[in-house]
Order: sequence, then C-alpha cells, then structure tokens
Amino acid sequence: MSIGYRTLSQHLNDLKKENFSLKLRIYFLEDRIQNKYEDSSNDVYKSVTRKLILFPSESIKYFMQSTNHHAPNI
Repeated sequence: MSIGYRTLSQHLNDLKKENFSLKLRIYFLEDRIQNKYEDSSNDVYKSVTRKLILFPSESIKYFMQSTNHHAPNI
C-alpha cells in the first residue's frame, strides 16, 4: 500500500507549520525567561546597593575582613 504524493506533501507542509510554530514559541519563551532573569538580577543589584548605602560601616568592615583574609602575609 503506497501513500500518494499529495498526502505526503500535505503531511510535510503540516510538519513544517508545526516546526515553525514550535520555534516561534521557543523564541518567545526564551525572551520571557531572559527578561525575568534581567529583572531579578536588577532587583538583587538594587537590594545590595541599598544595603551598602544603609549600612556603610558593616560593608566596610566586611570588605576589610575579606581583603585581610586574602592578603598575602609579608
């Protein structure tokens, strides 16, 4: 039993349409994920900056401790 050319052609066209639709969906989902990531990273940056401004002495103390810990002994 053979499948006709018209049936194969129609099936191929349907698969191409589905493939395009899936590629488009992936593109928009990746874009949404990227936007959410950028938003969340901006929120983290704002939060850290706010803490540095509100608690500068703690920030300086932490910085000094971390640099002393990693500094070579002379």
